[in-house]
Amino acid sequence: MARSAASRNEPTFTLEEIEAETRISRAKLKRDARLGRLPGAFKDRGGRYRAPMPGADSPYVVEWKRQPRSRARVDVRVNAEGMAEVARLRERIEHLLEQLATAREQFERAEAERVRLLDKVLRDEG
Repeated sequence: MARSAASRNEPTFTLEEIEAETRISRAKLKRDARLGRLPGAFKDRGGRYRAPMPGADSPYVVEWKRQPRSRARVDVRVNAEGMAEVARLRERIEHLLEQLATAREQFERAEAERVRLLDKVLRDEG
């Protein structure tokens, strides 16, 4: 996938840079570069894809924006469900920590009583 003579004068960017600018995922950019659908894309000497920055009005970006984004809605729902689960787990952890504190207090009281009784027995025998 060699660069054409006309595109050699045009600045090129890594897929990461294009992703940051256009909000098109790196996976899609890489797939499209591999399939020849990303205009001007080529592999550099290091084996990384590079391409000219597609403008906001380029057919590539316009077509990407036209595609439905149903997966994004699913991701949001999953994230909301995940956040609800995190909240439930936090409440459970707080409850368990309270139970642990209560058990620790009971243990300390029982241990103090055991030591007191042991001292009393030792005094009575001695």
